[in-house]
Amino acid sequence: MRFHHVFSLPLLALARLLGLTELQQLSSGRTASYHHFDRVKPVAVAYGCLLFFDTVLVSRLKVGLRLVMGKTVICDRFTYDTLVDFMISTDKHDITDSFIARCFLSLAAHAIAVILMATPPTLRGRRKDVQEDRYLEWKIELYSDLSKLCKIPVIYCEGSIQEVHLSILRILDVAKVHEC
Repeated sequence: MRFHHVFSLPLLALARLLGLTELQQLSSGRTASYHHFDRVKPVAVAYGCLLFFDTVLVSRLKVGLRLVMGKTVICDRFTYDTLVDFMISTDKHDITDSFIARCFLSLAAHAIAVILMATPPTLRGRRKDVQEDRYLEWKIELYSDLSKLCKIPVIYCEGSIQEVHLSILRILDVAKVHEC
């Protein structure tokens, strides 16, 4: 659930026409888009607002409805990931210095359990999806800032699948205790 552009889609098209989106062909054959919305402040502000409304809409429809129906929802990618990508697209380094960032954080405030899964540098080289990401170190820094700011537990995925699974279960058990 990382990106669902609804309201922001026309702005993304305009940004591409204005040359604010750089496309890079990766060795895997996939194309990466790098946004430089910080070059035009009104575009950066509008993108933040529209992306926030997109995230609200999708979170209410895809997550909120299921929660109301009594279901448990697990999101692999969600508000924090969208926030990190927004920060990079608008060249913002301080999460606490952005009104839109605080709005994104308020969306995630209702979550019962949030876990940040991190991979050690030795494993990052094996993942093709991140090998060519020019902003990987910056993303890691922003996720680290988020984990400290929001007190999000971090699980480093350097152990076996079973060890990581047990770490997740321990965090979820603690979250259940705090929910009551």
